[in-house]
Amino acid sequence: MTQRARRVLLLITVITIVAIPCFAQTQAQDDKYWAFTQKYCNSRFGFCVYHPASVGWRDQQGVWHSGNQGAASENNDGSKFDNGNGLEMTVSGINNISHDTLQSEMSAARKRFDKITYRAKGKNWFILKGQKADVIIFLKTYIDRGSVNHLEIQVPVPLKTGYSQVVMNIAGSFSPGKLGVPH
Repeated sequence: MTQRARRVLLLITVITIVAIPCFAQTQAQDDKYWAFTQKYCNSRFGFCVYHPASVGWRDQQGVWHSGNQGAASENNDGSKFDNGNGLEMTVSGINNISHDTLQSEMSAARKRFDKITYRAKGKNWFILKGQKADVIIFLKTYIDRGSVNHLEIQVPVPLKTGYSQVVMNIAGSFSPGKLGVPH
């Protein structure tokens, strides 16, 4: 083996030894950033959702805060959260005073999208995922005769791939409150 080949091999070995711990540290930081350590439950409508601590909220002045309370509304119908880096999440409840059905609520929600790329529904819930302008919107709604609970997550199109798993995890943790009665 030539002197030059040994130097190249040595350089590759050193880079590998240095790089592996750096990649492992980055993955550990990402795991910590996205760990579901916060739970928000709405005291009025009773719905709950888990989210990463990195998803906080902005107050009326636009100042970002960490924590699980979110930017509360005046009538305690929900909260808004964001991570300050593109992901925005809104959870809310309304009384079903217009006696909407699953189908009527889903039809009304479709109008908010330019293009729908995914839809699913169950006995008292539906999911719509799609695009409006340059934003990906994920909407999960639970409905019954008394109230309606919504989870909406928005992510800019360029960040779609990086956020897809955390969006699915947040959506999977969303559970409704007592939908059979108004609040």
